[in-house]
Amino acid sequence: MNDSLQRIRRTAMEMGACRLAGQMDSPRDAVRLLFTAQGREFCMKHQWPSRAEFASMARELENEPGIFIESGRAMTGTIDVLASGASDVTVLASGADRLRHVVACNGARVRLDVRNHAVVTACAFSGAHIDITNDGTGSVTLEMSDRNG
Repeated sequence: MNDSLQRIRRTAMEMGACRLAGQMDSPRDAVRLLFTAQGREFCMKHQWPSRAEFASMARELENEPGIFIESGRAMTGTIDVLASGASDVTVLASGADRLRHVVACNGARVRLDVRNHAVVTACAFSGAHIDITNDGTGSVTLEMSDRNG
């Protein structure tokens, strides 16, 4: 486990994260927790992880599908998507095969295109923005922090 992940894990535990945060062994584990209801709630409440903390894990996460950290413009149809920092991501959500998760934080911008009965839970915090287009058949639950900016 690298120093960045140890620091992130320690910080999360100090802020009162659940025991699962203490079991993160990789940056991928850390991101996976963001897609859970408890993880999204914790991150919105604490406006955390910061842009710098995500940037410290960017190299290890650069080949993970659906993870965009300081990535500029991108498009994806991945089921679970994280966008952080200088990322401008268009997410195509189509089909009712499973629940999709979109997490936008630290100033990222996400354009969510929902079609063909897709079901999406989208979360924005720390100055992130999510714009939603829905063909009328999809269902989107949008979770936003009071302090989103």
